[in-house]
Amino acid sequence: MKNPHVLLDAMKDEKKIAAAESLRRVDEKGYLYYMESDWDYYDIPEVFMPIFDTGCSTFFVKNLEGEPMMYRNYDYRHYYHGDKNGELTALGVVVRSSNPKAKYKSIGVADAFWLDRVKQEMVEGTLDDGKTDVSALVLTPYICMDGMNEAGLTTSIMALTVDSKWTEMDYDVAVETIKTNGKENYEHDEPGFVPGPKEKRTEIGTIVVNHADKKAWVCSKELPAQKNEGKPTTIHTILMRMMLDYCGTVEEAIGLTLKYNVKSAIPGSAFHLLVGDATGKSVVLEFVGDETKIRETDHCTNYYLSFDDGYRDKDRRYECLEVGLERFHSGIREDFGTTLMALVAQDPKNGADRGKTLTSSVYNTLQKTLKVYAFGDFSQSYDFKL
Repeated sequence: MKNPHVLLDAMKDEKKIAAAESLRRVDEKGYLYYMESDWDYYDIPEVFMPIFDTGCSTFFVKNLEGEPMMYRNYDYRHYYHGDKNGELTALGVVVRSSNPKAKYKSIGVADAFWLDRVKQEMVEGTLDDGKTDVSALVLTPYICMDGMNEAGLTTSIMALTVDSKWTEMDYDVAVETIKTNGKENYEHDEPGFVPGPKEKRTEIGTIVVNHADKKAWVCSKELPAQKNEGKPTTIHTILMRMMLDYCGTVEEAIGLTLKYNVKSAIPGSAFHLLVGDATGKSVVLEFVGDETKIRETDHCTNYYLSFDDGYRDKDRRYECLEVGLERFHSGIREDFGTTLMALVAQDPKNGADRGKTLTSSVYNTLQKTLKVYAFGDFSQSYDFKL
């Protein structure tokens, strides 16, 4: 049974409706779907704009045949209806994009959960439940967390931590608020304790209480945004979409990036991008203040490479990738690459992680193939070809 697409029906746009109706479930539990998008998604209908305003690991290495491959874990924490005491969920959509105005076709993995970030009702199994309106899924080309185009250009996005700013608040109000505000708050009993800018695991609205001194603080964070005069502004995932649509090489992707100011779509979060191409070249693009930093490298996680951001601490995913890639410096078997990807996957149940690997992708830039593993299960892959 096809799900409803009420907004699209009202527009009477056959291509958008066709995109929604191309949707099909890939895995048994509904963590992963597939769809095809052939409409001009650079012309976004106004009705979708409120929807649109909405930890990972990756490495780029040749296989034994000399074919450049991108391996990528997409890690995040999504909960049913935002209940952080409940179970984790995921909703990935593999989307084949063929914009009539684009230079290249592409394939990528979108996180459809972001399309319903207010109600948070889009969870596994809902896209073919017969009742969930799937109109917003036509925007999946803009929320691909990783992707590859016909020329073999690949890109993926990793979140970075933004320093916390603390404002003192009434202690009694804070004690009551932490019971119901839905945040991961922190309580201390250490005389003289004051939270600092590098406090981990904080978000906007997080409250820290020091019972010893009867003091409390609430967290705020800036929205990182470049402000170079004369440049238009875009967000990271739209920049990735433009790369996939119009760039065939890393150099072209860099040239495109330098034409824009890049800002974050989510307050309190920053991001960097890994970009690779069919020649085997790869770089990480970082946006530090008004400057775009270009680092030639083949791997990254959730920490800046252009400077020490002070957040890596005991997280050794980057070091695991570094050692693994050094071990197989002349090329790596795909199953070994997948094992390395699994080694740095995140799962809160293993005792070391807070994030969760929602999808894992393996792109072959010459064969134009994509393998996807859903919700941290590396025993079953789902295969696609661009």
